[in-house]
Amino acid sequence: MSGYDARTLAFYAAEAPVYTASGKLGVSRHLDRFLDRLPAGADILELGCGGVTRRT
Repeated sequence: MSGYDARTLAFYAAEAPVYTASGKLGVSRHLDRFLDRLPAGADILELGCGGVTRRT
């Protein structure tokens, strides 16, 4: 097993352009307000992406 699911990769390949093109009016439109409410040094676990973002 390669560790990559072909259906998942196909979904993200198809949806990424739509997500990116949505810009400030899209899914991320609330992100800045959310981040502003976090204390400095807060960690965010983004379950859909598996990444961790640190607020500085």
